[in-house]
Amino acid sequence: MDKAVRAKRELCVQRMSEIHAIALKASSDEVERAILLECYVDVERIAQDFEAMHLKIIQDGSSEFKTEDEIRAKFDKARYQIKSIYRKYAPSTVVPRGTTPTSNFKLPKISIPPFSGELALWPSFFALFNTSIHNNSLLTNTEKFQYLISLLSDDALSAISNLPLSDENYPIAYDTLVSRYKNKRKLASHYWNSIAGAKQLKVDSAESLSKLLDTFNENLRALELMEFPVDLKDFILLNVLLGKLTPSLREKFEAEHRKTEIPRFKQLVKFLNEYCRVFASLSIEPPPKKSSDKPPKNSSAKSSTTSTFVTNEVSCLQCNQSHLLVKCPAFLKLTEKDRHAKARQLRLCLNCLKAGHRAISCPSQWRCRKCNELHHSLLHFAPKGDSSAQKETHASSSTKNVASSNVTTAPSSEASVISMTTISRSNSVVLLSTVQAEMADASGHFFPVRVLLDSASQSNFVTEGCVQRSGLTRTPCRSIVLGINDTKAANTKGRTLLVLRVKSRSDLRLPLEATILTKISSPLPNLRAKLQEWPHIKGLSLADSEYYQPGSIDILLGAENFVSIMRDGHRKDKSGEPDAFNTIFGWVLMGAVSTSRAEPVHSFVTTLGTLDASIRRFWSVEEVPNSVALSAEDKRCESIFSETTRRDSSGRFVVSYPFAEEPPRFVDSRPIALNRF
Repeated sequence: MDKAVRAKRELCVQRMSEIHAIALKASSDEVERAILLECYVDVERIAQDFEAMHLKIIQDGSSEFKTEDEIRAKFDKARYQIKSIYRKYAPSTVVPRGTTPTSNFKLPKISIPPFSGELALWPSFFALFNTSIHNNSLLTNTEKFQYLISLLSDDALSAISNLPLSDENYPIAYDTLVSRYKNKRKLASHYWNSIAGAKQLKVDSAESLSKLLDTFNENLRALELMEFPVDLKDFILLNVLLGKLTPSLREKFEAEHRKTEIPRFKQLVKFLNEYCRVFASLSIEPPPKKSSDKPPKNSSAKSSTTSTFVTNEVSCLQCNQSHLLVKCPAFLKLTEKDRHAKARQLRLCLNCLKAGHRAISCPSQWRCRKCNELHHSLLHFAPKGDSSAQKETHASSSTKNVASSNVTTAPSSEASVISMTTISRSNSVVLLSTVQAEMADASGHFFPVRVLLDSASQSNFVTEGCVQRSGLTRTPCRSIVLGINDTKAANTKGRTLLVLRVKSRSDLRLPLEATILTKISSPLPNLRAKLQEWPHIKGLSLADSEYYQPGSIDILLGAENFVSIMRDGHRKDKSGEPDAFNTIFGWVLMGAVSTSRAEPVHSFVTTLGTLDASIRRFWSVEEVPNSVALSAEDKRCESIFSETTRRDSSGRFVVSYPFAEEPPRFVDSRPIALNRF
């Protein structure tokens, strides 16, 4: 069987190589070009046969995967080159071989300006295309698709360039363009910006004045024909005020009214009034004026003010530089023990690393962030053989048929040991609609991904890891994903265009634009479901063959593409069994199912007390303060205090002031006094 499968695949490769050789000669030989137009219809069928044979060989596992993948890569490269060459010479009215035209009616030649993606040209193009081609019942979807491709260029063409020419892909291509360019508010904002951004006339001339009037008339007329749900004046005021806001305020307003097609001006005013009250309650001061703002001139009087300040520069006790000791690079390079010794040498408080007091009388309320003891965090060090990571040791085991909780305390001179057994049971788990598909990377190769279908999501999402693996380009996008009750769920990492392919059908592809997130969800399902054979899904081709196994989600398809991937078909059985829905990927399962029996989880927790920390704390409390050498003036102050302190009849204490015997001498103070004068 293996030889027969390999022979069929080799035949497909040979036939594709022959068509590829014809395509390469088509640019210079008209005969070869005509042959290419005839044999192109066999390309997709050959590709399907190749995919089927190649998949069987891969699943057999007897060959090296790298070698087989190189064969697949060469085949795909030849197929894509054939397609690109064919599009250059394919006539717009070609009827594929093997199909029968629905009518002998020949579509008259209609001149429709090509659409490149410029937003202002979309309404006219959309109306002409719908009238002449899309709504024409005499044309097949393939013919409509050919017309559509021939009328697109630049960004608009790249949006659907990955879709093969087929009846099934035309609605997907059409919906992709409509969802991207049919945005009433975005289009209206474009018209208004054209009016507001019109350049001021520099010279009086008929040409410049006519151009200015045309800009106003065309865009104003376009705005009037858009059938706004709000008054045009309201829309203009909304855009003017939005343009005056900061990006952060504007982003918050757009997020709050994301479900409104065109917000009203009064909604924006209400939003700003609420933030005014918030800012007022927080006592937020207005931003400082720019340095370029000139002060008001006063010609009647001139004033000059000179201020002199005396500052005390901070000097590091370690390196004598102008920074605090806790910021000193030389001090931070020392080990914890060396820093502790240095602080003692400098006679500093071990809690705040400042001079003048000891740790036991430190006024600071801060303690060590690691152990909450009376010392600075930079002086914290674990004793040898002990670390913060070893203070708690967790071990787990499993024992069947345990339905109780036990707490055991083991006495020890150095540790307290607590053993606990807990049980958590869950009888069911909810299956969400997950599918297995393939995603194209930057070089056109496909790799497997797991997709979640979510009709309640307004956007498509893809994980950061999936984008990095594919090598796709991304566009910057600053937005916030909101969840239930408008709670912030995640920050986006940009947007990207990607293509999904159905695993069972290589010709059926789905292009989409997705927002990049670090993570979409936790593994789904959250618990391993019990694998069962339900009668109502027997024989169905499941979109996710491992629906019961928890797995990561790479892509989330939202409501934008949800309808286009659904097909007719719904299987439902008795309660407690999931429903099956038919999609282009296969049948997806949704609903609650039973899970495997929950096993008890045993936790063993050990808390070890550190002998070193207890001893250090004891000595820090019991340590006798070192005697401080007093100067002659300090001794005289203490003598005056002890000799003259008394208590009067009212109960108040009276003490004499310690005056200096000689007046103080201020060295080199005259220059400073002269400067101040």
